[in-house]
Amino acid sequence: MHSYHYKTLPLAFAEILTPNRARNPERILRNAEDYTIPPHRVELVKRLPLYSFPLVWNNLTVDKPIRIQHLFMKTVKETLLAKM
Repeated sequence: MHSYHYKTLPLAFAEILTPNRARNPERILRNAEDYTIPPHRVELVKRLPLYSFPLVWNNLTVDKPIRIQHLFMKTVKETLLAKM
């Protein structure tokens, strides 16, 4: 998700997920930077990456503006270990 957010993945992954601000640009949302989670009717969908990756990304409590991936991962790891 970090690579997708900062557009460092190949072009085949472009525009798969949309942020909330792109869905409804005229409305100001408090979660505009979060990714849209697609609606589902079947529980199996919750295990698919298209649903689970944005859900985990949106629920992160660490600062997302860290552009360098290994520093971001280090921050996530420290946060998770501090919660134990």
